[in-house]
Amino acid sequence: MTNLDINKKMEFILNVAQSLAERGATADKIISHTKLVAASMQIPAKNFNLKVMPSVLYLNVFDGEKMNHSFRNYENRGVDMDIVNLISAFTLKAAKKNYTPQQFQDVLQRIIGRRKIYSPPQVVLATGLFCGALCILFGGDFLAAVYTAVCAAIGKIFQLKLLKLGVNHFITTAIAAFTATAAAYFTHFLPSGTIWIPIIACALFLIPGIPIINAITESLDGFLLSGMAKAYNSILITISITVGIVFSLTLCAKLEAIDLEQLEQLSNNHFAEILFASIIASTAFSVMLNVPKKILPLMGIFGATALVTKNFLLFELNFSPDVSVFIAATLIGILSVKANQATQAPTQVFTVPAIIPFVPGVLIYRFLMCCIYIRDMEVEEFFYEFGFGVDALQIIFAMTIGVTLPNLIADKFLKKIETQN
Repeated sequence: MTNLDINKKMEFILNVAQSLAERGATADKIISHTKLVAASMQIPAKNFNLKVMPSVLYLNVFDGEKMNHSFRNYENRGVDMDIVNLISAFTLKAAKKNYTPQQFQDVLQRIIGRRKIYSPPQVVLATGLFCGALCILFGGDFLAAVYTAVCAAIGKIFQLKLLKLGVNHFITTAIAAFTATAAAYFTHFLPSGTIWIPIIACALFLIPGIPIINAITESLDGFLLSGMAKAYNSILITISITVGIVFSLTLCAKLEAIDLEQLEQLSNNHFAEILFASIIASTAFSVMLNVPKKILPLMGIFGATALVTKNFLLFELNFSPDVSVFIAATLIGILSVKANQATQAPTQVFTVPAIIPFVPGVLIYRFLMCCIYIRDMEVEEFFYEFGFGVDALQIIFAMTIGVTLPNLIADKFLKKIETQN
């Protein structure tokens, strides 16, 4: 493709950047992979500059005589780790092979137009398994896990239908959270020894795992504008989930108030049950992210490793929950760097599903209940329940920063080696 004019080269580069940006790749990965495409077109790295901004890609290329500028708008099409993985592998090949312009365009279009690996019914099933597994991790019994799975599947069906109709993403998220939570509330009339746990776990399939990780990664890596935009988007998604849950619980509480004392902080289930649930949760969440099938067994191993590490530190060495989560997440971050080098798959493929079981669902719900019942609480009781929100925030920061740091350090180290060579 070296004989193309500069405008056509820039168009190809922006096509790759747009495809990655719309499906959950970080700004650093977008730039590094588009540089490979530029190199295949004989554009020196010193003459190439791509800015990844919220909803806009801005490209500058110096052709030896003048600076050429071009920009491209992009939108969020949802996380699709299969397409990100395929485009990443494609750019590596493009740097080694002399594709003709038509071959390059054909391959890229085939990747972009590729159907998702998992059908909607499979995604709905994975959603139910994911939330059901979280119910076990939160201390729920088998019946509660089944109820949770059914309610989560109902919420997911509503979400998919509304998105297909073109309803706003945030409104869709709020409705899905409302539907799943309302259904879960009425399961407490059914037989179960842990009647309130399904309410905690049923809507957690909506949590913005990839956007949160990307926001922290990009902010720490110097892409502040892009990172802040992703953080803001994550906050809006979280608010949408909270609105749906709180509205549902507010209506349901008129029928029967939720017993806060039954929302335990630690699981009482056997270790084998918890281990199996962590494997299911990590694997099912990977399906929801459209992770390639060949990586799914590895995701189960990563999920089990994360849980065993955290529980060993928490129960055997008496570390605090946030420190235990941070060390376990850091271990997963290190393993993800190794897995990335072996498979060339993005690190988010390995990190996010593995640490998702660390989400402090019980603590978050205790905090939400505190907000709902604030008028009926004594001052001491309010601050006691409010403390659960602080604890939840500490754990969320620990898990996200823990998986992010190894990847950032590895990237800087590898880039330094490449510069020296």
